[in-house]
Amino acid sequence: MFLNRLLYRVKPSPWDWAQATLQLPVKTSPNAPGALSFAGQEYLREPLELLRDDSVTHIALCFGAQVAKTTFDLVAFAYMRAFEPAPALWALPTKDLARAFVRERFRPFLDANPWLLAGVPRENLGSLGFRFLDSNLTFVGVNNPGELSSRPIAFVVMDESSKYQHVVKSEAAPDLLIDARTNTFLRKKVITTSTPSTEGHPFWQRFLATDQRHYFVPCPRCAGEFELKFSRKTIVWDQSADGAPVDLDTVRRTTRYLCPHCSGEIWERDKRAMIAAGRWRPLNAAADSRRRGYHLNALYSRFMPWGDVAAKFVEAARAAEGAYALQDFTNSYMAEPFTVYNVRVREESVEALRSPEYRRGELPPRYHYLVVAYDCHQADQWWAVCAIGDGGEQWVIDWGSLLSIEDIPAHAAGLCYAGKPVTMGYVDSGYATGAVYDACARSGGLLWPTKGSEARFGTYTEREILTHPGLILTIYSDHQAKTALYGERIASGRGAAFHVPRDADEILMRGLSGQELGKRGGARLPTWKPVAGDHLGDCCKLCALSWSVLGREFEPVAGGDLTTPTPDKENE
Repeated sequence: MFLNRLLYRVKPSPWDWAQATLQLPVKTSPNAPGALSFAGQEYLREPLELLRDDSVTHIALCFGAQVAKTTFDLVAFAYMRAFEPAPALWALPTKDLARAFVRERFRPFLDANPWLLAGVPRENLGSLGFRFLDSNLTFVGVNNPGELSSRPIAFVVMDESSKYQHVVKSEAAPDLLIDARTNTFLRKKVITTSTPSTEGHPFWQRFLATDQRHYFVPCPRCAGEFELKFSRKTIVWDQSADGAPVDLDTVRRTTRYLCPHCSGEIWERDKRAMIAAGRWRPLNAAADSRRRGYHLNALYSRFMPWGDVAAKFVEAARAAEGAYALQDFTNSYMAEPFTVYNVRVREESVEALRSPEYRRGELPPRYHYLVVAYDCHQADQWWAVCAIGDGGEQWVIDWGSLLSIEDIPAHAAGLCYAGKPVTMGYVDSGYATGAVYDACARSGGLLWPTKGSEARFGTYTEREILTHPGLILTIYSDHQAKTALYGERIASGRGAAFHVPRDADEILMRGLSGQELGKRGGARLPTWKPVAGDHLGDCCKLCALSWSVLGREFEPVAGGDLTTPTPDKENE
């Protein structure tokens, strides 16, 4: 006991010490370089104070974008260096990411705070290893398990741990290997910071094992306390009088928050005072007291106004990537795991698609182009024509079947509605690939072949068919295409609207029904169940895919460059 008192140092408040001591360089903190200030980030006070609380060994921050995850990690490291030097480990998903972080964020932080390096020879500062006079810090990539199971450590930062991959199945998961290295230290700190990914990922499970603290703020109107959450009931913005899609500038300018207690409008200018007056509430009273967890989304950010967050949502909802873009919004900005779909497209969901405003063969008043798609089989070649509007909004105009693939070029060229011909067409090449290529080549640039890929992410890629020079094959993620159409637009009513005419027949409605997404036969991930007779649904899926390719000709599509799926091997 006497020896422990001699070894223990009285540590100051990390909140006060960091603001009085630390500098943030531009590369580390481009939004607020200079002397560190937590103004507008009062939510960091409580988790920072845990750095001197030896009774808490694990701190998990499930934070969204722009709410100071990296700042917290750097302050924690500096505080450890100043008051309790110990062997330390900083883990990132890969070694390349670790090198980039050291180069772009960590070294500039050391340069801005040279006292952290006092007396350390430059040769002791490697690209991933730092040998201080009284301790050391090692950066590792968790994709190499050998680096996670060597020397004991007392201070750990598991950075972006939702992106950790369990590569070597004969070893324990990376977070468990790292945790095991701290067992020999009575006073230790294991800090885990990340945005989440899926519910089953170890990072989210680690957070659920904590006391799950959420930040509650008072309403400036009624003083009722609530957690800031993004939903269409809490975050609102002005809509167009004619029902047209609202522009992003209007979204950014008019977004406000509705109090769940008094329904009063709360504006961005109120946020600063609300956060300063907020407090953390634990939601899991049964947790181990040594494990603290904090959840915070981007609505709390002092650098990201509510209007910008709302605009991010609108961009994601309109994006060609569909569910992939919404997953990024959910993970990165709402700090919530993306729920893996368990979808069943019911008849009532399909019936709800009927629009009283048009009949079969009629065009909507506003649209960008007409597209036709063909799903080829031995007996019938099914086809559907759709009108595509803002953000990929889709109206099914007409449908039917042909006897042979050879009939497709002439049929597509003859399609015309209210004097408007189709702009382009897609033909599925999964059956009779060579005949489909020949038909597309004869269409004079009107028709293009497609191929579904087993890739689960991305949207599409293109490549020239060697046997048919000038003919481009579009290879798309079938999983993503079905998730965007059936999971998002039809079953959930999210994203770009999907319409069928009020007189749609049973053949079309059956073609859009019965789709299911679920885990089957011990599969690790859910898959879409094959459905007999969904040929017209496949045609509508290909028509929706056309927006990924043509959308940029009519309006900007959010998301930058598309992630491309890996195509199946085939004889092209």
